[in-house]
Amino acid sequence: MSIKDEGFCTWLHNTVDKFISLSNCQRNEALDTLINASGAEQLTHLADVLPSLIYRDFLVLLPQEIRYHVLKFLDGKSLIRCSQVSPKWNHIINSASKVWWEKMLAIGSVDILYCSKDTSKYIHLYRQITRLFRYCSTKRCIDTRKLTSHESRVMAISYKNGKIASGSDDHTVKIWDAHTGRLLHSINTHTVCDLWFDDKQVYTSSFDCTNACWNIASGSMRHQLVGHTSAIFSIDVADDHSMILTGSSDKSVKLWSLAALQPVLVTTLQHYHREWVTKVKFLTTNGETNYKENVTFASVDKQSCFIWRQISEGEIGRIHTLHSKQGSQYTNFLHHKSDSFALCTWSDSELNTYITIYSFSDDNMIQLQNIKLGPNIPLRAQLLGVGKKFAVLTGSADIDALYVYNLILEKCVTKIPIPPCRSTRNGASLTLGNKEWLNGLDGTIPTGTLFAACPQNDNVCLVLNWKS
Repeated sequence: MSIKDEGFCTWLHNTVDKFISLSNCQRNEALDTLINASGAEQLTHLADVLPSLIYRDFLVLLPQEIRYHVLKFLDGKSLIRCSQVSPKWNHIINSASKVWWEKMLAIGSVDILYCSKDTSKYIHLYRQITRLFRYCSTKRCIDTRKLTSHESRVMAISYKNGKIASGSDDHTVKIWDAHTGRLLHSINTHTVCDLWFDDKQVYTSSFDCTNACWNIASGSMRHQLVGHTSAIFSIDVADDHSMILTGSSDKSVKLWSLAALQPVLVTTLQHYHREWVTKVKFLTTNGETNYKENVTFASVDKQSCFIWRQISEGEIGRIHTLHSKQGSQYTNFLHHKSDSFALCTWSDSELNTYITIYSFSDDNMIQLQNIKLGPNIPLRAQLLGVGKKFAVLTGSADIDALYVYNLILEKCVTKIPIPPCRSTRNGASLTLGNKEWLNGLDGTIPTGTLFAACPQNDNVCLVLNWKS
Protein backbone atom coordinates (compact mmCIF):
# COMPACT_ATOMS: atom_id res chain seq x y z
CA MET A 1 0.00 0.00 0.00
CA SER A 2 1.49 3.38 -1.05
CA ILE A 3 1.88 6.10 1.56
CA LYS A 4 -0.17 8.29 -0.80
CA ASP A 5 -3.06 5.86 -0.73
CA GLU A 6 -6.22 7.69 0.28
CA GLY A 7 -7.35 4.80 2.45
CA PHE A 8 -4.07 4.82 4.36
CA CYS A 9 -4.33 8.56 4.99
CA THR A 10 -7.84 8.13 6.37
CA TRP A 11 -6.69 5.26 8.59
CA LEU A 12 -3.72 7.26 9.87
CA HIS A 13 -5.89 10.28 10.65
CA ASN A 14 -8.40 8.16 12.56
CA THR A 15 -5.61 6.37 14.44
CA VAL A 16 -4.02 9.66 15.52
CA ASP A 17 -7.38 10.96 16.74
CA LYS A 18 -7.86 7.76 18.73
CA PHE A 19 -4.27 7.91 20.08
CA ILE A 20 -4.74 11.47 21.33
CA SER A 21 -7.83 10.42 23.27
CA LEU A 22 -5.90 7.75 25.20
CA SER A 23 -4.42 8.19 28.66
CA ASN A 24 -0.64 8.50 29.06
CA CYS A 25 -0.33 4.90 30.19
CA GLN A 26 -2.38 3.71 27.19
CA ARG A 27 -0.26 5.82 24.83
CA ASN A 28 2.93 4.29 26.24
CA GLU A 29 1.52 0.78 25.84
CA ALA A 30 0.49 1.51 22.27
CA LEU A 31 3.96 2.80 21.42
CA ASP A 32 5.58 -0.24 23.04
CA THR A 33 3.42 -2.49 20.87
CA LEU A 34 4.31 -0.57 17.70
CA ILE A 35 8.04 -0.58 18.54
CA ASN A 36 7.97 -4.37 19.16
CA ALA A 37 6.28 -4.81 15.80
CA SER A 38 8.81 -2.62 13.97
CA GLY A 39 11.69 -3.89 11.92
CA ALA A 40 15.27 -2.64 11.71
CA GLU A 41 14.45 0.03 9.16
CA GLN A 42 11.71 1.52 11.35
CA LEU A 43 13.91 1.43 14.49
CA THR A 44 16.75 3.19 12.66
CA HIS A 45 14.34 5.85 11.46
CA LEU A 46 13.06 6.27 15.03
CA ALA A 47 16.59 6.71 16.38
CA ASP A 48 17.27 9.39 13.77
CA VAL A 49 14.20 11.52 14.42
CA LEU A 50 13.90 11.20 18.20
CA PRO A 51 16.80 13.56 19.15
CA SER A 52 15.35 16.38 17.08
CA LEU A 53 11.92 15.78 18.65
CA ILE A 54 13.09 15.49 22.27
CA TYR A 55 16.06 17.85 22.60
CA ARG A 56 15.90 21.63 22.15
CA ASP A 57 19.03 23.79 22.18
CA PHE A 58 17.30 26.74 23.77
CA LEU A 59 20.48 28.85 23.92
CA VAL A 60 20.73 28.66 20.12
CA LEU A 61 17.01 29.30 19.62
CA LEU A 62 16.80 32.31 21.96
CA PRO A 63 17.12 35.86 20.56
CA GLN A 64 20.40 37.59 21.33
CA GLU A 65 18.80 40.00 23.83
CA ILE A 66 17.33 37.09 25.83
CA ARG A 67 20.64 35.20 25.71
CA TYR A 68 22.35 38.16 27.41
CA HIS A 69 19.89 38.08 30.32
CA VAL A 70 20.43 34.33 30.71
CA LEU A 71 24.23 34.34 30.44
CA LYS A 72 24.79 37.30 32.77
CA PHE A 73 23.68 35.13 35.71
CA LEU A 74 26.59 32.74 35.13
CA ASP A 75 30.02 33.37 36.58
CA GLY A 76 33.09 33.47 34.35
CA LYS A 77 34.13 29.90 35.14
CA SER A 78 30.69 28.59 34.13
CA LEU A 79 30.76 30.63 30.92
CA ILE A 80 34.09 29.07 29.97
CA ARG A 81 32.65 25.61 30.59
CA CYS A 82 29.60 26.45 28.47
CA SER A 83 31.87 27.43 25.58
CA GLN A 84 33.11 23.81 25.50
CA VAL A 85 29.65 22.24 25.04
CA SER A 86 29.45 22.57 21.26
CA PRO A 87 30.73 24.72 18.38
CA LYS A 88 27.47 26.70 18.41
CA TRP A 89 27.73 27.39 22.13
CA ASN A 90 31.39 28.30 21.76
CA HIS A 91 30.47 30.90 19.15
CA ILE A 92 27.63 32.29 21.31
CA ILE A 93 29.75 32.55 24.47
CA ASN A 94 32.73 34.08 22.68
CA SER A 95 30.44 36.63 21.03
CA ALA A 96 28.74 37.73 24.26
CA SER A 97 30.76 40.95 24.47
CA LYS A 98 28.59 42.79 27.01
CA VAL A 99 28.44 39.77 29.32
CA TRP A 100 32.22 39.39 29.33
CA TRP A 101 32.72 43.15 29.76
CA GLU A 102 30.56 43.07 32.90
CA LYS A 103 32.32 39.93 34.22
CA MET A 104 35.72 41.55 33.64
CA LEU A 105 34.73 44.70 35.55
CA ALA A 106 33.18 42.70 38.36
CA ILE A 107 36.26 40.49 38.83
CA GLY A 108 38.24 43.67 39.48
CA SER A 109 39.68 45.01 36.24
CA VAL A 110 40.47 48.65 35.63
CA ASP A 111 37.54 50.57 34.18
CA ILE A 112 37.36 50.15 30.38
CA LEU A 113 34.79 51.65 28.02
CA TYR A 114 32.53 49.04 26.41
CA CYS A 115 33.09 48.09 22.77
CA SER A 116 31.20 45.20 21.16
CA LYS A 117 34.27 44.25 19.09
CA ASP A 118 36.53 43.67 22.14
CA THR A 119 35.09 40.38 23.43
CA SER A 120 38.38 38.51 23.16
CA LYS A 121 40.11 41.33 25.08
CA TYR A 122 37.57 41.09 27.91
CA ILE A 123 37.87 37.29 28.12
CA HIS A 124 41.68 37.51 28.12
CA LEU A 125 41.72 40.10 30.90
CA TYR A 126 39.23 38.07 32.95
CA ARG A 127 41.46 34.99 32.65
CA GLN A 128 44.59 36.99 33.56
CA ILE A 129 43.07 38.45 36.72
CA THR A 130 41.73 35.06 37.78
CA ARG A 131 45.19 33.56 37.24
CA LEU A 132 46.78 36.38 39.28
CA PHE A 133 44.54 35.56 42.25
CA ARG A 134 45.58 31.92 41.95
CA TYR A 135 49.25 32.89 41.85
CA CYS A 136 48.77 35.09 44.95
CA SER A 137 47.35 32.21 46.98
CA THR A 138 50.50 30.16 46.26
CA LYS A 139 52.83 33.21 46.49
CA ARG A 140 54.15 32.55 42.97
CA CYS A 141 54.03 36.29 42.21
CA ILE A 142 55.28 37.51 45.61
CA ASP A 143 58.81 37.81 46.98
CA THR A 144 59.17 37.67 50.79
CA ARG A 145 62.09 39.48 52.44
CA LYS A 146 63.20 40.08 56.04
CA LEU A 147 65.04 43.29 56.95
CA THR A 148 67.50 42.71 59.77
CA SER A 149 69.28 45.48 61.69
CA HIS A 150 67.16 46.28 64.73
CA GLU A 151 68.35 44.88 68.04
CA SER A 152 64.96 44.64 69.71
CA ARG A 153 61.27 44.19 68.90
CA VAL A 154 59.92 46.27 65.99
CA MET A 155 56.80 48.17 67.10
CA ALA A 156 55.78 50.40 64.16
CA ILE A 157 56.24 50.36 60.41
CA SER A 158 55.19 52.62 57.55
CA TYR A 159 55.55 52.64 53.74
CA LYS A 160 55.90 55.64 51.42
CA ASN A 161 57.23 56.08 47.88
CA GLY A 162 59.29 52.90 47.75
CA LYS A 163 60.74 53.29 51.26
CA ILE A 164 59.93 51.71 54.61
CA ALA A 165 60.41 53.30 58.04
CA SER A 166 60.49 51.07 61.13
CA GLY A 167 60.54 52.01 64.81
CA SER A 168 61.82 49.63 67.49
CA ASP A 169 62.20 49.09 71.24
CA ASP A 170 65.93 49.53 70.63
CA HIS A 171 65.18 53.29 70.45
CA THR A 172 65.94 53.61 66.75
CA VAL A 173 64.04 54.39 63.57
CA LYS A 174 65.45 52.88 60.40
CA ILE A 175 64.72 53.83 56.79
CA TRP A 176 64.96 51.07 54.17
CA ASP A 177 64.73 50.71 50.42
CA ALA A 178 61.61 48.56 50.16
CA HIS A 179 62.66 46.90 46.91
CA THR A 180 66.27 46.00 47.65
CA GLY A 181 66.05 45.82 51.45
CA ARG A 182 69.10 48.11 51.77
CA LEU A 183 69.33 50.10 55.01
CA LEU A 184 69.43 53.80 54.08
CA HIS A 185 69.39 55.59 57.46
CA SER A 186 69.38 54.78 61.16
CA ILE A 187 68.24 57.41 63.69
CA ASN A 188 68.53 57.22 67.49
CA THR A 189 65.10 58.05 68.92
CA HIS A 190 62.81 57.05 71.79
CA THR A 191 60.40 54.09 71.92
CA VAL A 192 57.97 54.25 69.03
CA CYS A 193 54.19 53.64 68.98
CA ASP A 194 53.53 55.17 65.57
CA LEU A 195 55.46 57.10 62.94
CA TRP A 196 55.07 59.30 59.86
CA PHE A 197 57.89 60.11 57.44
CA ASP A 198 58.85 61.68 54.13
CA ASP A 199 62.18 62.18 52.36
CA LYS A 200 63.55 64.60 54.97
CA GLN A 201 61.90 63.98 58.33
CA VAL A 202 60.48 61.33 60.61
CA TYR A 203 57.75 62.14 63.15
CA THR A 204 57.34 59.66 65.98
CA SER A 205 54.87 59.14 68.82
CA SER A 206 56.04 57.27 71.87
CA PHE A 207 55.19 55.32 74.98
CA ASP A 208 57.05 58.07 76.89
CA CYS A 209 54.06 60.42 76.27
CA THR A 210 55.93 62.67 73.79
CA ASN A 211 56.11 63.25 70.05
CA ALA A 212 59.28 64.17 68.25
CA CYS A 213 60.52 65.19 64.80
CA TRP A 214 63.86 63.87 63.56
CA ASN A 215 66.02 64.96 60.65
CA ILE A 216 66.71 61.88 58.53
CA ALA A 217 70.02 63.06 57.04
CA SER A 218 71.64 64.20 60.30
CA GLY A 219 69.73 62.02 62.77
CA SER A 220 69.20 65.03 65.07
CA MET A 221 65.93 65.83 66.84
CA ARG A 222 64.35 68.99 65.40
CA HIS A 223 61.69 69.41 68.10
CA GLN A 224 59.78 67.54 70.77
CA LEU A 225 56.10 67.93 71.66
CA VAL A 226 55.17 67.41 75.32
CA GLY A 227 51.61 67.45 76.62
CA HIS A 228 49.98 64.03 76.69
CA THR A 229 49.94 62.12 79.96
CA SER A 230 49.98 58.62 78.52
CA ALA A 231 51.24 56.64 75.51
CA ILE A 232 50.55 58.30 72.15
CA PHE A 233 49.14 55.62 69.87
CA SER A 234 48.65 57.61 66.66
CA ILE A 235 50.27 60.54 64.88
CA ASP A 236 49.56 62.28 61.58
CA VAL A 237 51.24 65.22 59.87
CA ALA A 238 49.71 67.70 57.43
CA ASP A 239 51.09 67.48 53.91
CA ASP A 240 52.60 70.95 54.17
CA HIS A 241 54.12 70.14 57.61
CA SER A 242 52.20 73.01 59.21
CA MET A 243 50.27 70.90 61.74
CA ILE A 244 50.55 67.67 63.73
CA LEU A 245 47.70 65.58 65.10
CA THR A 246 48.12 63.13 67.99
CA GLY A 247 45.83 60.65 69.76
CA SER A 248 46.65 59.05 73.09
CA SER A 249 45.63 56.45 75.66
CA ASP A 250 44.89 59.45 77.91
CA LYS A 251 41.68 59.66 75.77
CA SER A 252 42.55 63.05 74.32
CA VAL A 253 43.39 64.45 70.89
CA LYS A 254 45.88 67.29 70.45
CA LEU A 255 46.35 69.56 67.45
CA TRP A 256 49.76 71.21 67.15
CA SER A 257 50.93 74.06 64.91
CA LEU A 258 54.42 74.09 63.38
CA ALA A 259 54.02 77.48 61.73
CA ALA A 260 56.40 79.16 64.20
CA LEU A 261 59.99 78.15 64.96
CA GLN A 262 58.79 76.09 67.90
CA PRO A 263 55.69 73.83 67.95
CA VAL A 264 52.60 75.35 69.53
CA LEU A 265 49.67 73.42 70.99
CA VAL A 266 46.57 74.74 69.21
CA THR A 267 43.94 72.81 71.16
CA THR A 268 43.25 69.71 73.22
CA LEU A 269 40.05 67.75 72.64
CA GLN A 270 39.16 65.83 75.78
CA HIS A 271 36.03 64.55 77.51
CA TYR A 272 34.76 63.34 74.13
CA HIS A 273 36.45 59.97 73.83
CA ARG A 274 35.68 57.44 76.55
CA GLU A 275 38.25 54.94 75.28
CA TRP A 276 41.88 55.13 74.17
CA VAL A 277 42.21 57.20 71.00
CA THR A 278 43.72 54.66 68.61
CA LYS A 279 43.67 56.60 65.33
CA VAL A 280 43.88 60.25 64.25
CA LYS A 281 43.95 61.40 60.64
CA PHE A 282 43.91 64.66 58.69
CA LEU A 283 41.14 64.68 56.07
CA THR A 284 40.27 66.90 53.14
CA THR A 285 36.86 67.91 51.87
CA ASN A 286 36.07 68.38 48.18
CA GLY A 287 39.76 68.26 47.35
CA GLU A 288 40.50 71.52 49.23
CA THR A 289 43.01 71.70 52.05
CA ASN A 290 43.99 74.72 54.09
CA TYR A 291 45.94 73.87 57.21
CA LYS A 292 45.99 77.42 58.57
CA GLU A 293 42.21 77.29 58.98
CA ASN A 294 39.30 75.15 57.85
CA VAL A 295 41.26 71.93 58.52
CA THR A 296 39.25 68.71 58.84
CA PHE A 297 40.43 65.68 60.80
CA ALA A 298 39.14 62.49 62.41
CA SER A 299 39.72 60.81 65.77
CA VAL A 300 38.65 57.25 66.53
CA ASP A 301 38.39 54.91 69.50
CA LYS A 302 36.80 51.47 69.52
CA GLN A 303 33.32 52.90 70.19
CA SER A 304 33.29 56.37 68.56
CA CYS A 305 34.44 58.21 65.46
CA PHE A 306 34.45 62.03 65.46
CA ILE A 307 34.97 64.32 62.46
CA TRP A 308 36.28 67.77 63.45
CA ARG A 309 36.63 71.06 61.63
CA GLN A 310 38.98 73.87 62.64
CA ILE A 311 36.98 76.92 61.60
CA SER A 312 39.63 79.42 62.67
CA GLU A 313 42.80 79.27 64.71
CA GLY A 314 41.98 77.66 68.05
CA GLU A 315 38.27 77.20 67.22
CA ILE A 316 37.34 73.55 66.68
CA GLY A 317 33.87 72.28 65.81
CA ARG A 318 32.66 68.69 65.84
CA ILE A 319 30.76 68.28 62.56
CA HIS A 320 29.95 64.54 62.60
CA THR A 321 29.74 61.77 65.20
CA LEU A 322 29.47 58.02 64.69
CA HIS A 323 28.99 55.49 67.49
CA SER A 324 29.30 51.72 67.08
CA LYS A 325 26.19 49.71 67.83
CA GLN A 326 25.81 47.86 71.10
CA GLY A 327 27.89 44.70 70.98
CA SER A 328 30.12 46.14 68.20
CA GLN A 329 33.43 47.99 68.06
CA TYR A 330 35.52 49.77 65.46
CA THR A 331 38.67 47.84 64.58
CA ASN A 332 40.07 50.20 61.91
CA PHE A 333 39.63 53.62 60.33
CA LEU A 334 40.97 54.35 56.84
CA HIS A 335 41.03 57.64 54.96
CA HIS A 336 39.54 56.39 51.68
CA LYS A 337 39.81 59.48 49.46
CA SER A 338 39.36 63.25 49.68
CA ASP A 339 35.79 63.29 50.96
CA SER A 340 35.20 59.74 52.21
CA PHE A 341 36.52 57.22 54.69
CA ALA A 342 36.01 53.59 55.65
CA LEU A 343 35.31 52.06 59.05
CA CYS A 344 35.87 48.39 59.84
CA THR A 345 33.50 47.16 62.55
CA TRP A 346 33.41 43.92 64.49
CA SER A 347 30.05 42.68 65.82
CA ASP A 348 30.30 40.42 68.89
CA SER A 349 26.62 39.52 68.64
CA GLU A 350 26.85 38.43 64.99
CA LEU A 351 30.49 37.20 65.03
CA ASN A 352 31.01 39.10 61.81
CA THR A 353 32.97 42.01 60.38
CA TYR A 354 31.56 44.93 58.38
CA ILE A 355 33.21 47.47 56.08
CA THR A 356 31.24 50.71 55.93
CA ILE A 357 32.25 53.49 53.55
CA TYR A 358 31.03 57.03 54.24
CA SER A 359 31.04 60.21 52.20
CA PHE A 360 30.90 63.48 54.11
CA SER A 361 30.68 67.23 53.76
CA ASP A 362 30.16 69.93 56.38
CA ASP A 363 26.41 69.30 56.40
CA ASN A 364 25.94 65.64 55.53
CA MET A 365 27.29 62.20 56.32
CA ILE A 366 26.17 59.60 53.74
CA GLN A 367 26.69 55.85 54.00
CA LEU A 368 27.84 54.76 50.54
CA GLN A 369 28.33 51.05 51.16
CA ASN A 370 27.90 48.64 54.06
CA ILE A 371 29.33 45.16 53.44
CA LYS A 372 28.98 42.13 55.69
CA LEU A 373 32.18 40.21 55.04
CA GLY A 374 30.98 36.70 55.82
CA PRO A 375 32.60 33.54 57.22
CA ASN A 376 35.72 33.40 55.00
CA ILE A 377 37.22 36.48 56.69
CA PRO A 378 38.97 36.04 60.09
CA LEU A 379 37.32 37.14 63.32
CA ARG A 380 37.82 40.80 64.30
CA ALA A 381 39.37 41.55 60.91
CA GLN A 382 41.59 44.60 60.42
CA LEU A 383 41.18 46.71 57.30
CA LEU A 384 44.57 47.63 55.78
CA GLY A 385 43.47 49.25 52.52
CA VAL A 386 40.37 49.94 50.46
CA GLY A 387 39.87 51.14 46.89
CA LYS A 388 37.18 51.15 44.18
CA LYS A 389 37.42 47.41 43.53
CA PHE A 390 39.27 45.71 46.41
CA ALA A 391 39.89 45.81 50.13
CA VAL A 392 42.76 44.08 51.96
CA LEU A 393 42.27 42.69 55.46
CA THR A 394 44.08 40.63 58.07
CA GLY A 395 43.04 39.11 61.36
CA SER A 396 43.59 40.87 64.67
CA ALA A 397 44.94 37.99 66.76
CA ASP A 398 46.47 35.33 64.53
CA ILE A 399 47.79 37.39 61.61
CA ASP A 400 49.07 34.78 59.17
CA ALA A 401 47.38 35.81 55.91
CA LEU A 402 46.23 38.75 53.81
CA TYR A 403 42.67 38.53 52.52
CA VAL A 404 41.82 40.30 49.25
CA TYR A 405 38.11 41.12 49.23
CA ASN A 406 36.23 42.06 46.04
CA LEU A 407 33.92 44.97 46.93
CA ILE A 408 31.78 44.46 43.80
CA LEU A 409 31.21 40.72 44.10
CA GLU A 410 31.32 41.06 47.93
CA LYS A 411 33.48 38.00 48.46
CA CYS A 412 37.07 37.05 49.29
CA VAL A 413 38.89 36.34 46.02
CA THR A 414 42.29 35.22 47.34
CA LYS A 415 44.15 34.52 50.57
CA ILE A 416 47.88 35.27 50.68
CA PRO A 417 49.79 33.37 53.40
CA ILE A 418 52.34 35.39 55.43
CA PRO A 419 54.54 34.63 58.46
CA PRO A 420 52.82 35.41 61.81
CA CYS A 421 52.73 39.17 62.46
CA ARG A 422 51.93 41.34 65.46
CA SER A 423 48.77 43.41 65.72
CA THR A 424 48.20 46.89 67.12
CA ARG A 425 44.88 48.60 67.72
CA ASN A 426 45.70 51.47 65.35
CA GLY A 427 47.38 49.26 62.74
CA ALA A 428 50.83 50.84 63.20
CA SER A 429 52.55 47.45 63.03
CA LEU A 430 51.11 46.67 59.56
CA THR A 431 51.21 48.68 56.36
CA LEU A 432 50.22 48.19 52.74
CA GLY A 433 52.63 49.25 50.04
CA ASN A 434 51.45 50.57 46.67
CA LYS A 435 47.65 50.82 46.73
CA GLU A 436 46.89 51.71 43.10
CA TRP A 437 45.86 48.13 42.29
CA LEU A 438 42.99 48.36 44.81
CA ASN A 439 41.20 50.53 42.21
CA GLY A 440 41.47 47.84 39.51
CA LEU A 441 43.87 45.39 37.88
CA ASP A 442 45.11 45.51 34.28
CA GLY A 443 45.92 41.79 34.14
CA THR A 444 49.62 42.19 34.89
CA ILE A 445 51.27 41.68 38.27
CA PRO A 446 51.30 44.98 40.22
CA THR A 447 54.69 46.58 40.88
CA GLY A 448 56.48 47.62 44.04
CA THR A 449 55.66 46.61 47.60
CA LEU A 450 52.52 44.72 48.57
CA PHE A 451 52.82 44.67 52.36
CA ALA A 452 55.20 45.24 55.28
CA ALA A 453 54.78 44.24 58.92
CA CYS A 454 56.34 43.65 62.31
CA PRO A 455 56.61 39.90 63.00
CA GLN A 456 55.56 38.71 66.45
CA ASN A 457 58.19 39.52 69.13
CA ASP A 458 60.91 39.79 66.52
CA ASN A 459 63.58 42.35 65.67
CA VAL A 460 63.12 42.09 61.90
CA CYS A 461 60.83 43.76 59.38
CA LEU A 462 58.81 41.58 57.03
CA VAL A 463 58.35 42.87 53.46
CA LEU A 464 56.31 41.34 50.63
CA ASN A 465 57.13 42.70 47.17
CA TRP A 466 55.38 41.92 43.91
CA LYS A 467 57.52 39.88 41.52
CA SER A 468 58.01 41.47 38.13
